[in-house]
Amino acid sequence: MQSMTRTRTAVLAALLAFTLCNSLLSAKWGLPDGATAETTSTWAVDTVAPLGPLNEANNLFTRRGVDDVIYPVFHYVVLAGAYAPYIAVALMTGELANPSSDFPYGAAEPTTFFVHLTLIASLVSALMAVGCVLLSYLIARETFGVLAALWTALLAALVPPLAYYGAMPNLDVPYLFWTMLSVWMLLRAARLQNTASYLWCGVCASLAVATKDQAAGFLITLPIVIPLLVRCGLRREGKPDGPLAILRDRRVWVAALAAAVTFVIANNLVTGLDGYRRHLAFADEFYAANLAADGPGLLARQPALLAHSSSLLVQMVGIPALLLIVAGVWATVRERRRVALFLLLSPLGYYAAIIVPTVAHSRYLLGVVLLLLPFAGHAIVLGLASRRALLRVSACVALAGAVVWQGLLIAHLHRTLAHDSRRAMEAVIRERVPAGTVIESSTQARYLPRISDAYRYSIVGNSFSSTSYNLVGDALTLEALKARNPAYVLVLADSWVSGDPTRVEEAQIRAYYDALLSGQAGYEIVADLRTPTWLPYRQITAGTQPRSILLRRSD
Repeated sequence: MQSMTRTRTAVLAALLAFTLCNSLLSAKWGLPDGATAETTSTWAVDTVAPLGPLNEANNLFTRRGVDDVIYPVFHYVVLAGAYAPYIAVALMTGELANPSSDFPYGAAEPTTFFVHLTLIASLVSALMAVGCVLLSYLIARETFGVLAALWTALLAALVPPLAYYGAMPNLDVPYLFWTMLSVWMLLRAARLQNTASYLWCGVCASLAVATKDQAAGFLITLPIVIPLLVRCGLRREGKPDGPLAILRDRRVWVAALAAAVTFVIANNLVTGLDGYRRHLAFADEFYAANLAADGPGLLARQPALLAHSSSLLVQMVGIPALLLIVAGVWATVRERRRVALFLLLSPLGYYAAIIVPTVAHSRYLLGVVLLLLPFAGHAIVLGLASRRALLRVSACVALAGAVVWQGLLIAHLHRTLAHDSRRAMEAVIRERVPAGTVIESSTQARYLPRISDAYRYSIVGNSFSSTSYNLVGDALTLEALKARNPAYVLVLADSWVSGDPTRVEEAQIRAYYDALLSGQAGYEIVADLRTPTWLPYRQITAGTQPRSILLRRSD
């Protein structure tokens, strides 16, 4: 028995080590060059590092120094704490002297300084990705047993978007870490019925929402689930389980009070209430500008949204893993495992509360996958233990297919990151374009090839809006281009970031790009570079750059 326990522990440790290495392998992609204030961030979208936590700490996390309060403040606090030892050493060694709000912000070697801060933030995300795999194991063990937990951890470690977002200094993995910790505490509360588990469930739920608002979707059913679990506990204890007894039970109120107090502290509502109000105003403005739809319109788009979400799930983990999840859910329903069905409410609530009124991206569905994988682990255990040879063979085939498929997806992801077309474009520009040349683009400089040390970007037509991807049409006409007369124009196509010509809906701007790329605007294509792929899709939208195009003025 002890030998088997040690073996299982060793397997789990190996999976966690693989997750850490897999994430850190992606961390070197798109690092900032620090040559200008516009290129201090990574290529990844929606990142908060390297400067965000420093700015927040400088303003005591009140949000006073932030123009657009896009996210809640808690993860900025976490990253500021992670930065603290490095900042202290930088101040002592002179790497950081006389910090200021102007570039390079007091850094003696800006590129090195910003890269180091970014890597620290990436390490925090990577450790939280490891935590997500560990929590997938713990959730599955709590629900289906240790064997199902090991298979769950294996499949979770092989989820490609987890490897990518586990290396990026944004909020997708951190908020999922706190969310899954809350779900695990909820399942422990269902089994142990102790006050401490309910307390920590409430604490972690608030930390998840204080990291990223999206977490509320996974936790929206807690006000219903917690009283139901308390009722189960009262029945088990032989006590009255009516509505009044549930309301009087301290476990309900401890969970609610812990959640409320943690929410106030984690969002710094005492001294930063105005900042939180501005955050809510930003969220409302962003939704109204990009996602809002009336009732009939919202219903009309659901079939297409469901089909798109299903397609993304296939792209994320492959068909075998999804078949195992479906089989596990079906078996759980037939077995009437009440606690496991409570687990199922979390991803279903998230889809209904977050995806239905908005959109679906791979990172939006990452938490759904991680919380459904325990059902796949359950299906594997049932299949391998079945007396029917057909079920045993089917389980082996599905398991092998899931591991191979997900492994190929991870290899594909790392290949696209390593051969991002922007890297090749950097070499082309340095070879063919004279140093000091101004290169025009409509994409924000942070997403462009890293050449700001020897060249200068002129960004035209970009709204630089945090709430809209719209371009400024007046600057993107052939007449305006002729008046500016840039020597070179750089276009990032199919990028899914602001300035992507493939996402343009306005006829005038589309005509501008058509003329530019076809040679009718007086420009010729010098280089048309593509990121090599094995698959007709990519696991990460708004991540790797499929196509980079450099155009030169025809003289």
